Amino acid sequence: MRYSNEMNFNKTKHYDEIGHAHFVTFSCHKELPLFKDPYLCDMFVKQLGREREKGRFSLWAFVVMPEHVHVLLYPHAEMSAILRGLKQSFSFHALQYLESNHPDLYGQLHVATGRRANHRFWMKGGGHDRNIQDQEALRYFMEYIHNNPVKRGLVNLPEEWNWSSARCWVTGENKPLQTDEIPW
Repeated sequence: MRYSNEMNFNKTKHYDEIGHAHFVTFSCHKELPLFKDPYLCDMFVKQLGREREKGRFSLWAFVVMPEHVHVLLYPHAEMSAILRGLKQSFSFHALQYLESNHPDLYGQLHVATGRRANHRFWMKGGGHDRNIQDQEALRYFMEYIHNNPVKRGLVNLPEEWNWSSARCWVTGENKPLQTDEIPW
């Protein structure tokens, strides 16, 4: 299925409009395939679950790809707070893990900021955030999220990818993480 107004939709700027779902994408620094490590994938899915349990959003779909993450959610708080909750704590722990277990990758995450040297897990900025206002767009982005691993040749069927909500929607099994019902 192709979203018929995709060109207009992609030009829509992010705004915290009450009643709009959000399709968010954030990428690893330098688009490095940091999520090739299953431990980091599991770590991110757990962080997503913890943030969902705080009640800041309803989780409708997600996928963790080797170098980026897609999430489809319905916010119950400001998007900036949601993204901060998803990304900051995870980034702190992920960088510690990479420093200990993958020093070669950790070295590639070095960024100079003035006189300080830092390491960055995520690409700078808030990521891409698109407002979802109707069922057609919602269906398009759910399909896009779930088919991402298939299009990349990582699996044959969406529900085979371990770090996606596709299995929840196809089989009803809450693995790797429970999603919320869509009220539309």
